[in-house]
Amino acid sequence: ELAPGSSWFKLFKTAIAISDYEPEDPLELNFKTGETIHIAGKRNEDWYIGTIFSNKALKWGLFPATFVNLTPTIPLETKQHQCYEIAVQQF
Repeated sequence: ELAPGSSWFKLFKTAIAISDYEPEDPLELNFKTGETIHIAGKRNEDWYIGTIFSNKALKWGLFPATFVNLTPTIPLETKQHQCYEIAVQQF
């Protein structure tokens, strides 16, 4: 659940893109191999919802789980993470 106080706001899940992804739908997130994606949640077993911070811009959308490797969870504390929290609330 994406609500204040939920585990998604206490822990920050990330993934590394293992392949480029070009979306087929405007609600999907495009990314390149090696980019870090901050995961907000799961739509289902095959799709995540996430964001990418690049060049002071925030991109967000759905993306397939098979295009990323999950990384260890880190605390949600830095300014970048605070921006992420705001973006997730708007999503």
